[in-house]
Order: sequence, then structure tokens, then C-alpha cells
Amino acid sequence: MPWPENWEFTDSVENVLLETNSTEDPYSVTLWCAQDSGNLYIAAADESSQWVVNMRADSRVLLSIEGKLVEGRTSTVSNTDEIRRVIQAYLVKYEIEKEEYFVEEDGVLFRFDRR
Repeated sequence: MPWPENWEFTDSVENVLLETNSTEDPYSVTLWCAQDSGNLYIAAADESSQWVVNMRADSRVLLSIEGKLVEGRTSTVSNTDEIRRVIQAYLVKYEIEKEEYFVEEDGVLFRFDRR
């Protein structure tokens, strides 16, 4: 799939499949995603999760969205305003309460970028 002009179509996508270590020992995980300001994000509640460790070692990933593959890179989001906007996007999309959410405390947020 070519790189999307925007990621708004993912608002109706419940889960995406992320593959890390695609060249050595592929590791896949199913995740929620959210989009904001033309970018796509994935979040982890635990920075020690294998897929997070893999992405920290090699940011190149493969994302499957409804069976369509997109190659990209991930970058860690550290900007507080960006994190707050994306958390809000997750809260709205998945209809969850702020107390249930994790990125501000022990988690990590990644932006999916073009390779």
C-alpha cells in the first residue's frame, strides 16, 4: 500500500498488526492505533515489551492495516502537547476513561513515520 496522504481512515480500524525485526527474527503484535494531525501512533503500556525492545534496537517496522502492508519507521514521542493530543484521540476512538490509559505513566508512545 502506498504511504497514505493522511491516516484518518484508521479511525474505523480497531487493530493493526505490527511486525518488528522483519529481517532477522520477525516478531508480530496486534495493537490499537490512533491518528492525529496527519500522523499515526501506536502505544505501549510496558516499555519492556518485546516489540518495544525490538523497535528501540531497529525502528524499521511493517504495519498491516486491514491486510494492507505499509513499511515505516517508528520514533518515540516526547513532546508533551503531542502526547496529550494523541491520548485524547485514543480515549475518543476506543471509548475508554482516562484512568484506564497508560502512556503518561509507565508507557511509551511511538509515531509511525515514512522510511
